[in-house]
Amino acid sequence: MLEEALRDPNKHPAEVATAMLSFIRSDLVNGGSSSEERFYQLFLPLCNRVFGEIMQDNKLEYKHQAGGWLSAEQRWKTPATMQSQHSYGRSVKRSPPTTIDQDPVVQLLGPVPRSSSSRVGNKENENYPALSLIDTISEGMATRQTGYFVFPFLALPQPMQQQFLGVLERRLIGITPNSHMPLSMGHPADPIAQQVLVSQNSNRLFGSLLRVPPDQQNHIVAYQQKKLLARDQSQPLQLSPGLASPPHAVGSMSPSAGARTSQQEDAPSIYLSMIEYYCFLFLRYPIAAPQINRQVQTQAQIGRYHMRGMVARNSPPYGEQVYCVLFQRYMRYFLPQTRAPTVSPEFSMEQAKSEFFLRSIIAFWFESHGSLLTTNKATQAILERSQRTGIHQTPSMDLNMAYDLTAGKFEPIPKLSQKCLRSLVVHLITDPTICLSVFDQGSIARGWCLSQPMTVVQESFYNYVRTTFRHASIHHSGSTFYTALNTWLIWIEPWNVNVPKGQNASARIAGSFGRTSAQKSSSILMYPTAERKSVYTNDWKPYLAANLFLYTVPLAIFLRRARELDFSQRELARSRTLVKRVFRVFTPDVICALNELTSSLNLQNPSVHALGQMVANHHQNLGEYSPTNAGDLLLSTCQTDMQSLLEEIHMQHLKTVQNLGVLDKFEAFLQGLLGQGVVSGDEIAIQSLVERAKVIVGLPIDYEVAALDPSKAGTTASATGALKSTALRDAQGYLTAEGRKQLIAGNLKLSPSDVHFIGDRMRARRTSHEIPILVPVTIAISDWLNNKLGRDKADGVHVNLRFFADYRNLLFISFGFFALRVAMSIFA
Repeated sequence: MLEEALRDPNKHPAEVATAMLSFIRSDLVNGGSSSEERFYQLFLPLCNRVFGEIMQDNKLEYKHQAGGWLSAEQRWKTPATMQSQHSYGRSVKRSPPTTIDQDPVVQLLGPVPRSSSSRVGNKENENYPALSLIDTISEGMATRQTGYFVFPFLALPQPMQQQFLGVLERRLIGITPNSHMPLSMGHPADPIAQQVLVSQNSNRLFGSLLRVPPDQQNHIVAYQQKKLLARDQSQPLQLSPGLASPPHAVGSMSPSAGARTSQQEDAPSIYLSMIEYYCFLFLRYPIAAPQINRQVQTQAQIGRYHMRGMVARNSPPYGEQVYCVLFQRYMRYFLPQTRAPTVSPEFSMEQAKSEFFLRSIIAFWFESHGSLLTTNKATQAILERSQRTGIHQTPSMDLNMAYDLTAGKFEPIPKLSQKCLRSLVVHLITDPTICLSVFDQGSIARGWCLSQPMTVVQESFYNYVRTTFRHASIHHSGSTFYTALNTWLIWIEPWNVNVPKGQNASARIAGSFGRTSAQKSSSILMYPTAERKSVYTNDWKPYLAANLFLYTVPLAIFLRRARELDFSQRELARSRTLVKRVFRVFTPDVICALNELTSSLNLQNPSVHALGQMVANHHQNLGEYSPTNAGDLLLSTCQTDMQSLLEEIHMQHLKTVQNLGVLDKFEAFLQGLLGQGVVSGDEIAIQSLVERAKVIVGLPIDYEVAALDPSKAGTTASATGALKSTALRDAQGYLTAEGRKQLIAGNLKLSPSDVHFIGDRMRARRTSHEIPILVPVTIAISDWLNNKLGRDKADGVHVNLRFFADYRNLLFISFGFFALRVAMSIFA
């Protein structure tokens, strides 16, 4: 029986999935109410097999148990001939699949591609029959569903719970049309719920898109009632009219089995439809997934499954691969790409499923990881902090404050969610709707050129990028900082998507309408290299206007954090490439367009620029997180951070050159004759960065980097900001009184590599180019000679033979001695 197979964890995933597929495509389609009732009873056991049962222990962590299909570490093997017995005595033979797309589990859970659904019965469609689980619960059963599934409310992320209760509180007590202050309706208000800033996404998701609205979720209302009674509220909450009993739940719909403690019995539950329940489980899985012990897989363990272009030895667990494939399918299913310009930035009633899926992504992956202060609250906090520190100078209200405005709690998004978010951005950017809307003159008149999904996700993506840039670690190569950086670069460069030689992205997408489907346009995306020339044209100005702060604000934060990169010789190439990848986006044409758009915004008059209304709509779309209250938002206000970054790069270059040995210097001299090497090649690369930096932040044409040499004062800079920066140190490199003041205020940061060595260099720490056994020997001999010669005082000139502990010097001496012997033998 299929019921027994779903409840048996030892049953093979491919066999169970094949049996379930056969039931959906045969019994459920041709059956009646009894088949539908059986499908309802099979749904929860199937979810437990896919995700693993939700554990409700005393800690109420609500993690998934290990053993689910998505937590599989290795690819499950499929026999050469697989028979699946069903209740009706029929057997189906299938050949073993060779790709993840052909895996029975993926075919069961993933939707049937839309391009193939219209060719049911054709030989071309044998691998993709008409129905799958997601097709059934979102289309076939959605219109006839009368029962609901119970989902534990406390299993939702804590921020998501607060958002839900905030929406509930406002629906119970009412909100005035023109104010956020609640109206009294005879219900006691929850002070905690009132303090929560309900996001626009949560208000729409919970207040309008859920099948059962918050004020009709009686378990949650009773939960709130107990909380208020615990605060000695005299008046209890009133249940909504006509809700004496909760919505009808089909069968035993608890997500986990076993005994329940009294604490678990009191835990509230939320009623969801079948598609809502599955989407919540799927999107919550990266947050609550069980720990997977990764092991290197051999070719015998891998079997015949493979993914194109992926090395099996370094591949992630198979369950994660299946999850990513399913997410990409759901993304194309719920957010199909279109071939028409954007008419309205809002989803229509017919697109309710698409909006629910996208807003659920935002709720689980964006808003549930950290919290940000609004622009007004962050600005007020900055002013109060400056007053507490005793600094009478008012902080400059400009784009340079972007780093400080990104204040709040940061929690990294799970790695699996980050992969899926990148796929989402790729899918949105490569939508032909973007290109058609940008090049459509009607979009300028309408004041918007982004698709509905991009419009909805823009605010959350903006906060995700700047929060990650502000708080994530920059020293670890696998940090979320670099994932967010790569995703951000995709978002701000739609003109570099799928660009063949001699053709820009708009022509490529427009020319592809007659040859390929819109879904296939997002299948290939190549990151542009740091040396690749941008193909931006001024035709893309509407896109810049609709994403203005996604260009300027993250760039300002990146310039502040980029000083923390390691520009030493060991990591110079990687760090410099990272900076060049960002700088290459901001070409002179892009900077000119951004300055024009920002100037129209600073003047508070959208009519000044033809795209001023689009910038105003972008500001409105960002809501209370828009930085327009921060004052002047031109990139020229970031000159100080840019100069500090260039000085750090130049300083590390000077240290690298000074630490070169004799042979390394000779090699660098030979390479410099060809314009390459540590000296000449690095200087050319640094000068290239300086020239691009001048364009980005508007530095003077004759600007020169004013980095201090460790042994002497640096060169004279012509820029005012550079002179101010060098004035923070004296000629010996020590901090001045002004420098100490700026350091205490947090306006100046120092690197440990900037600390000068003080003391006897003979007793310094051993370096990597010294022979360990020779260091104490040379020091001991030097001390003996100084004692015999009377040079043992600390403040005088003394003998230092540690020179001979450097293997580079020993090689040079040996080479010179060998050359001298050869010369003597020749002329003897």
